[in-house]
Amino acid sequence: MISAILAILLFSKVNEELQNYRQLDSTSLESAGLLIGYYKSRYSVLIDRITKPKETDKRTRTSFKLDAKAHQFEVDEAYAESEQLIGYTGTWHTHPQSKPIPSSPDLSDWRTH
Repeated sequence: MISAILAILLFSKVNEELQNYRQLDSTSLESAGLLIGYYKSRYSVLIDRITKPKETDKRTRTSFKLDAKAHQFEVDEAYAESEQLIGYTGTWHTHPQSKPIPSSPDLSDWRTH
């Protein structure tokens, strides 16, 4: 298996948005959304924006299930507005631990996307 280094470039506004969803206390729910951007090269992706948690998502302290239609609508809008430049590049989500350990679903998602 050949491994490659992938550079993930985030606009500072995206990083700031993600910081809003950190699970800092014992009642914080897991948050998730989609990453929207484009591949600058084979090994470099630019994240232009994210979808944010929806009221229709299912969220607990340690799990989430996205409302796929609601999140996909935002990806489709971004794709159309950018003249087909940006689109879905992956998912993001939080973990309740201060040092997160990827779960089996996380690892599976990485391999398939």
